[in-house]
Amino acid sequence: MSHANPTPLRVGMTGNLVGKDYRIAGRIVMSMDEAGETYYWNEFNLVRGDGECATLVYEEAEGGPVWRLFTLIDPAIPLAATDVAGKRVGDPVDFGEGTFRVTCVDESRVCAIEGEAPEGVERGDIAHYFNAEAGNQMFVVSWTGDEVEIYRGVTLPARAVAGAFGVSAVPSGALSHLSEADDSGNKQTSGTGAIAAVIIALVLIVKLRSGCTPTERVERPPKLPPAQLSVGRQGKLNASQYRITGHAVVEVAHVGQRYLRHEYSVVDEGGNEAFLWQGTEQGAGEWMLATPFTPPQPLTPADAGALQLGHAVALDDAGARVTELFLSRIGKVEGAANWPAGTELYGFTARLPKANEMTVALWNETAIKFYRAAPTTEKNPAKSFR
Repeated sequence: MSHANPTPLRVGMTGNLVGKDYRIAGRIVMSMDEAGETYYWNEFNLVRGDGECATLVYEEAEGGPVWRLFTLIDPAIPLAATDVAGKRVGDPVDFGEGTFRVTCVDESRVCAIEGEAPEGVERGDIAHYFNAEAGNQMFVVSWTGDEVEIYRGVTLPARAVAGAFGVSAVPSGALSHLSEADDSGNKQTSGTGAIAAVIIALVLIVKLRSGCTPTERVERPPKLPPAQLSVGRQGKLNASQYRITGHAVVEVAHVGQRYLRHEYSVVDEGGNEAFLWQGTEQGAGEWMLATPFTPPQPLTPADAGALQLGHAVALDDAGARVTELFLSRIGKVEGAANWPAGTELYGFTARLPKANEMTVALWNETAIKFYRAAPTTEKNPAKSFR
């Protein structure tokens, strides 16, 4: 395998990731072996002026190239080498944030180094590691001898990486299979330079690797369920009369899951706008009605991007906590739409315990919108719009 750099990033470049200025101090080629195959990836050693470090990982996935940013953390419950060395897939582990389950145990090797490697890392080094998951969160625990390091990772959009380091483009794959062209064939763009400083800070925690098989990658989204409504139809929804004014296809990426849904823009007799979602992570037969609202103290896009799972948010209900983080992209659009085709949006869902209604926030680098969403009272709203 060639150890040549497969990306336009170069040692010495500078960029801003998660609101912090970094210099690419070095590049490390890593590998792992599984079932007689060797899997390689690249790790860029990022260093700040104050000495703080991070690792930007690039790997070739089945669904396309993937970029991830790792940062070292100090868990509330420290782990010693004796605590982690005997872990097996399925074992529990506690970092002080609840119980996680080990999903992968393996070892990695340093194959090549260009520039500066992290302190103590040398060519030929072998490190043991495991991944631990719970819900939408995942940690990577690595140890060599008695030294244990714990990392939290996030996935970054390729265009954000490109914009951060001032290159025209980097290999991309995440969410790339949805068409980025509108009906006239004109490509939709969002400007990497303007996005770089903000959108990278709006990263969401996603699944890094759910297993150890080198060929395992992010699954393609399921087939789009048939649209059951069309623009112009009228009908009753939650006891109110609505008219459908627009339709969009939306891809939503949660941790370890992708799905496609239909989003219908609707207005009631008073001209109030709402959105009817056909298809959720629970299945194509699920329907949700989302109503826009303005919180008394709305968050900015940067504020929303800083939230993590479990954080409390005082938007509409005191005590609601972030329960989901996701990334979505708007595909084909007809009629009036909430967002233009090609828009990539970050989002979170916040719920009260045992509450049926939830708060959803969607944002990009320039705008943020808030919704109250709940299942429709009608099991199949399409019947009301015949």
